[in-house]
Amino acid sequence: MNELYAVIDSLDEQMKRYDREVKQLFVNRRVLAIILKRFVPEYEGCELEEIMDTYIEPELPDAASVNVQKNRSNITGMSNEDNANNERDLRYDIRFRAAYPGGEGKYIGLIINLELQGRAHMDYPLEMRAVYYSARNISSQLTDLSESTDYGTLQKVYSIWIIYDDRISREDAGTVSLYSFNKNDIIGHMKVEKQHYDLISIIMIKLKESVENDDPCLKLINVLTSSNMSREERKAFLDRAGFDDEYQEEVSKVVEYGFGRAAYDHGIERGMAEGEAKAIRDVAFRLFRNGTDYQTVIVATGMPYETIDAWHKEYVKELNNTTKTQ
Repeated sequence: MNELYAVIDSLDEQMKRYDREVKQLFVNRRVLAIILKRFVPEYEGCELEEIMDTYIEPELPDAASVNVQKNRSNITGMSNEDNANNERDLRYDIRFRAAYPGGEGKYIGLIINLELQGRAHMDYPLEMRAVYYSARNISSQLTDLSESTDYGTLQKVYSIWIIYDDRISREDAGTVSLYSFNKNDIIGHMKVEKQHYDLISIIMIKLKESVENDDPCLKLINVLTSSNMSREERKAFLDRAGFDDEYQEEVSKVVEYGFGRAAYDHGIERGMAEGEAKAIRDVAFRLFRNGTDYQTVIVATGMPYETIDAWHKEYVKELNNTTKTQ
């Protein structure tokens, strides 16, 4: 029993670890290529294999390993400019370089930042955070500003935010929005190439585990961030999408069992008693009463999705019976 409560007490740390593992699933060339082709207009006419093999940089970093530190010498010879000393160190979930085909056989560089967010409602609008991250991605390209700085070397930044939270409203679930720079002429019409000012685009993807999506890319993201699918269904989908067995097994380890599963297996090996198994069920019921989502219950109790789903049906049945007798 003490071991169970230790799992509950460390739930916050386990969820952080789970988030890291989910993010690592996205550090995959095929996953990234599917997202780029579906949502980034520059890749609309490109083949998926072409994006994977040609346009995404050869070496992808681990998730949450990309760090942009304070730049304490990025402004020289100026006294009344924005002081970067107040900027904090910033760590991105996933950030990599890519390119897309431009005119005359040339490639145009991009910086792609992918952020995964398990909470839709913060104390601030996530769109504002996305703007800030994008601005930092722009400013970090120029480490030393002076009169001779070549701003023409700046590369466009895409900040793609995947918000997966069952507290998202049904109206917002399954939506994808693109925010970008546009030129509006006030007087007359001035011809300016779009690539000279369109340097930041933000894509917000909102998903809810209980709402199914027909879009193949959104369904892939759901598969990687949700346990609400059987192993057979997940394998069939990932097979069709071209993922190998090794990657599929890694996905199953993360989203099907979570980290509570490892704690549960450890408890079984040490001879968890039948009474303690009932205690786990009781904990699950208390979490259901608090409106806790399936994934959190899975991590807290260490039980697989099928067990949690069966317990939830029992809980709903008991709740309905109690309501009828009152």
